[in-house]
Amino acid sequence: MKASLRSAEPGPKRQFSVGKQILFSVIIVGSLLLAVEGAIRVWALYFRTSYERYNAHTGRLELRPNLSYTNGYGQEFRINSKGFVGPEFDDQPRPGVYRIIALGDSCTFGTGFWQVSYPGVLQRLLDGGGAPRRFEVINAGIEGYNSTFALDRIRDELLRYRPNLVLLYVGWNDLMKIDPSNQAEVDKYRWLATILDSSYLVKAYKKLLFVNLRPVVLRPRTDERPEDIEAFAHFTPTRYRSNLEAMVRLLRQNGVAVMMVTLPTVVRPGMTGDELQRAHVFFPYFPDAYGTARFLSLHRAYNRAIVDVASQERAELVDLVPVFDALPQKQTYFWDTMHPSATGHTLIAETLFGRIKKLETEGRL
Repeated sequence: MKASLRSAEPGPKRQFSVGKQILFSVIIVGSLLLAVEGAIRVWALYFRTSYERYNAHTGRLELRPNLSYTNGYGQEFRINSKGFVGPEFDDQPRPGVYRIIALGDSCTFGTGFWQVSYPGVLQRLLDGGGAPRRFEVINAGIEGYNSTFALDRIRDELLRYRPNLVLLYVGWNDLMKIDPSNQAEVDKYRWLATILDSSYLVKAYKKLLFVNLRPVVLRPRTDERPEDIEAFAHFTPTRYRSNLEAMVRLLRQNGVAVMMVTLPTVVRPGMTGDELQRAHVFFPYFPDAYGTARFLSLHRAYNRAIVDVASQERAELVDLVPVFDALPQKQTYFWDTMHPSATGHTLIAETLFGRIKKLETEGRL
């Protein structure tokens, strides 16, 4: 009887080795992270806005064609049948028409109300300027575009519309979202930085941490320490610069003139914390440019790249930075750090119009 009872007793529990426990934990955590990455990616690519859609073939967001409505001010939000902000246009410019394509990010897209964005205002100025040649301005701005997306869009799409001139106003998404420490020319871990920069989970984490949570617990520096003023004095955004060079050369090879535009900002030296809040300033999605002096140093680095490429490639340059910096009430020309208000869009259009008219007078268009 005792032998029978002993045989019925459960044996010792099977134990996994420490290595297997670690492996299983890594698999579980990795699977969870992949699931979250997938969920965020699906939301960002397919459900973030009603007017954008993801093109799996190009790997980029594009605008949904044939969307139109009018707001309470009589302004029309319009995306035409080709997926561009604004009215319809032919595949090829008509005889005697000088076609201008404005390529950029949300600063060019505006809010989708094409009459308000600087390409729409520029179109009206050119129509009323008494020029012997008829102009056509096409808004090719898409929210969230960086220089890599802009270069790909030129290659894949824009050249087929035979522009005479392309305005390049792009760079804010490079500046705000790509950590300068990830752009070293010689870095054995650069491949990892590239992967992390493309992860939607990492992007969401950065936005939550640096845009939403950081201002709650830490105020940006507003003093003017020499080490902050010169923080990025020797920094070159290599990927951004390389993309600019490729864009200009590609357009030139196809007989298209290029006009490059520097990136103005509402931020100025000496702004107080309260002024930053009133101007709705937010800082880059990484820790090393949290403060007016360091941000402006990084801002100068990106604009140096624009100016240098324009000089190197002999492209036209419109330097918007001093135009905006000379304004006594600069904050009224922006919604936040970099997005122009309706007044800001008008100023950009007027500045571009002046340069285009000058070039036409000199016979350089």
